[in-house]
Amino acid sequence: MIPKLSEDDYKKKRDEILDAAYQVVMEKPIYSVSLRDIIQKSGLSQGGIYRYYSGLDDILIALINRECPACDMEQEVNAILSLELVPEQTLEQLFRLWQNEVLKNYVGAGKIYFEVTNMYANDLERLEHFRSENRLGAQETIFQEKCFGWLAEKIQAGYFQPKTSIEDLLLFMGTAFDGMIRDLILARHYKIGESYENAMQLDPDKLVTTLYLSTVLLLSGDVSKRKNGGLSNEK
Repeated sequence: MIPKLSEDDYKKKRDEILDAAYQVVMEKPIYSVSLRDIIQKSGLSQGGIYRYYSGLDDILIALINRECPACDMEQEVNAILSLELVPEQTLEQLFRLWQNEVLKNYVGAGKIYFEVTNMYANDLERLEHFRSENRLGAQETIFQEKCFGWLAEKIQAGYFQPKTSIEDLLLFMGTAFDGMIRDLILARHYKIGESYENAMQLDPDKLVTTLYLSTVLLLSGDVSKRKNGGLSNEK
């Protein structure tokens, strides 16, 4: 009979498996990672590892969630929307939140997320499960739904008068967010690394600031109403 572990021992063993998995996925591309690789690195048997995780997908999701600090994104966005700010200042605060909580976490755990989403591109059911269970995807989805919804309300109320359709503006913003995430992951985790980052001048502060200014101008807003005169990744 297998002895029952205490809660602390159970968590410790799960963390040891994740430590082994992290070493494996940093050493080789995820498409070539197997559960056997993690088993060998952890020193457990195949039967032993199934006491803690249901399979490779479960391990990868848990690994991303461990590397990505918990954040109640809905609460964070609502807190900004409740402040007595002009819309240009609210948008600035929202962009700063995205930089601090979404972009930073993607760059940190991005290699895993980037490679898994590409690997599952032709298996939509598996991809949807992966996206729905990890914090990175959930935080980004909540942020965009709340931010874009608020922005659409301000446009419909007549505060902003965009130079393009709402649909095209939101598509532009979403594509820009995704592009920043992708390029910073490529610069941080792959061999193109330093030369790519230097060539592209990938400074997150400057990238987010430029996107903010571009968005306000497309909205026919007033950039002089910015609260801080600039965006920073410091909270």
